[in-house]
Amino acid sequence: MGTGHYRRPYLDEAWMDGHSVEEIAEGLIRDLTVGVGDSEIRAGVIGEIGSNGSIISAVEERSFRAAARAHLAVGATISTHAALFPVGHKQLDILIHEGVPADRVVIGHCDTVPDSEYHASLAARGAFVQFDTLHVQSEYDLARRVEFVVRLV
Repeated sequence: MGTGHYRRPYLDEAWMDGHSVEEIAEGLIRDLTVGVGDSEIRAGVIGEIGSNGSIISAVEERSFRAAARAHLAVGATISTHAALFPVGHKQLDILIHEGVPADRVVIGHCDTVPDSEYHASLAARGAFVQFDTLHVQSEYDLARRVEFVVRLV
């Protein structure tokens, strides 16, 4: 089970704006070490945190910074949402700037960005490149995703 704040428009911007990055991180740390809500069920990963589109909004950036700080406190892997646009490098830049090693980050939905150079460049930085939308509607789309995996290997 994951913890974190997803992406616009699905995260609660009013709540996020009312809390500092440190306070947001403290909530994630609690989810990872004590339990989510009133339960004793602990999250095991930070994510899926994400950004909507080709840019990272200010509130999404704060979510990334909080996730990074929770990672530094607990060591949990961070999983991102980077669908349709090659925004994974921007996400990784924020996390690395906060001190997260690239090999503790999974950049999600990379197969929705049809650019093998993008995939290879993320891997070259040390991040995990996730091809996770293989439930496609056409044989063409499936063949493209298989091609991405083969090229990356």
